[in-house]
Amino acid sequence: MFNQHLRPLVSLAASFVLGAAPALADGRNPGTLLVFPVLQCEQGVDTLITVTNANPDLTGAAVRVHFVYVSGDTPTLCQPTNAYELLTPQDTITVVASLHVAHGYSKGWVYVHAVDATGRAISYNHLIGDEIVFNGELTTDFAVHPFSFRAIPEQGLFTDLENPGDNVLDLNGLEYEQAPDAILIPRFMGQSNDFQSDLVLLNLSGGARFTANVNLQIFNDNEIPMSATTAFQCWTRVPLVSISSSVTNSFLQGTTNAPNEIIGANSRESGWILLFGGTAQVVPGGTSIPDPAILAVLIEKTGLKVGAELPFLQGTQPRGDILPQGTTWDGD
Repeated sequence: MFNQHLRPLVSLAASFVLGAAPALADGRNPGTLLVFPVLQCEQGVDTLITVTNANPDLTGAAVRVHFVYVSGDTPTLCQPTNAYELLTPQDTITVVASLHVAHGYSKGWVYVHAVDATGRAISYNHLIGDEIVFNGELTTDFAVHPFSFRAIPEQGLFTDLENPGDNVLDLNGLEYEQAPDAILIPRFMGQSNDFQSDLVLLNLSGGARFTANVNLQIFNDNEIPMSATTAFQCWTRVPLVSISSSVTNSFLQGTTNAPNEIIGANSRESGWILLFGGTAQVVPGGTSIPDPAILAVLIEKTGLKVGAELPFLQGTQPRGDILPQGTTWDGD
C-alpha cells in the first residue's frame, strides 16, 4: 500500500505538519474528540495524521487516545478499524495511515478521542491535530485541520452518560459539544477542466446504516441563489459538479453575475455554498431523522495544485452521533 515514491515525502510532509496549524481567530479550541474528514491510502497516495496533547500540566498523567479509521469504500462502507496510542502532556505523534493499522481501506475518515486504560471514553480537552494527504507520484499535498469537539464532563470523567452506556459518542451538548446546524463554504471556483473540486460529506445522525439527504444553497458572485440536493450514506467524496451544474464556470457566466469579479481574473467565476441536513433515513426503510447533523469540506484542485480548509460552522443542533451501527435512533 505504501508506495516507494512516497518515502522521500514523509519527512518533508511531517515537517510541514509542524508549521501547518496556525492559531485561528474563529474560536476553535483543543477538544476531546477530533474528526479528520479525509483519509486516502491509495496507490501512491497516503495520509499523515498528527495528534498532540496540548495539556500544559507537565505533572499530569498520560492520556490514551483511540484512533478509529472508518472505511469509505463501498464493500466495507462505515466499517471501523482501531488503534491506540499513549500521549504524555505536551507529547505529539504523527502516523502514516496506511502503516498505522492494516485496514486496507483506500478512502474514508478518521476520528480520535480520549479513553481510559480499559477503552471507555473520557473527557480530556487538550487534544489538537492536523492531517496531510500527500501524493508521492505527483509530489502534491494538502492539509486540513480536524473538526474539534470538547467534552462536557470534567476532565477524567466518563463521557458516556447513558445508563447503561451505549458506547456512542453523542454530540448532544451533554457528552460532547453539539454538532453544527449548517456548514458555510465561503468560496468555490467556477468548475471547468482547470478547476475541479470535490465535496467531502460526513453524516453524523443515525450512524452507519442511515442515508442523509443534504440541501445546498449555492450563490454566485452577485447574490443570485440556486439550490441543489444530494444524498449519501455515512461518508462520501464526490466531484462538486456531479451534484449541480450550477457550479460550472460556463453556467455561472450566464447568470446575473458581477462582471468585475474575481478582481484581477474576471474570466473566472466563483460563488459560495450553504449546506444543511434535510432528513436521514435508515437503510432499508424505517426510522427517519429530521435535520440530520453533517460535516463537509471542499477540496479544490487546479492542475497539480490541491487545497482544503475547514469551512465555517453556523448554529448548533443535538442530533450528532459518532458511528452507531444500528437501525434505530436514540433521539439525542
